[in-house]
Amino acid sequence: GASWFGFHQDFSYWSWTAPMAHLTCWVALDDVSAANGCLQYVPGSHRWGLLPPVPADASPTLDAVNAVLTPEQRSAFGRTERVEVRKGFGSFHHPLMLHGSDSNATDRPRRAAVLNVVREGVTSNFGMHPATLGSFPFIPQGEPLGRSGHANDRMYPLLLGSPGGPGIVAPE
Repeated sequence: GASWFGFHQDFSYWSWTAPMAHLTCWVALDDVSAANGCLQYVPGSHRWGLLPPVPADASPTLDAVNAVLTPEQRSAFGRTERVEVRKGFGSFHHPLMLHGSDSNATDRPRRAAVLNVVREGVTSNFGMHPATLGSFPFIPQGEPLGRSGHANDRMYPLLLGSPGGPGIVAPE
């Protein structure tokens, strides 16, 4: 069915962590095309810094982010690139890359799995940004994700290892 996800920067959801050392992998569980709402990226937008929040009174639309863009950024927004992905393949993007997906205008599903990873040493800074936590399980202020000793570490598994060593390691 029809569904869209407005343009956003993933780090806007992770601004309660520091430093910014994040990467997103979007994995297609179905073939994704322009017709069923593939991801769209704004080339170069990862160099813009973290954008201010879209005003709460802005209409909920795919391009609501235009309300906070400069004229030059709005011009770049007009050159959005669609990324069609085959089932089982993925697309990686920078945490500040402005991206979104259009409505699915087909009778085919558009499903995906999203994996967000952070570099070891990224810590909680939730005290600075409590309103942005939303439904994210918190980690105590200043503690490293996945290694704080808090029960919520299980929500932030560590990617560790070297060739021939362990892969994903669940926190203890």
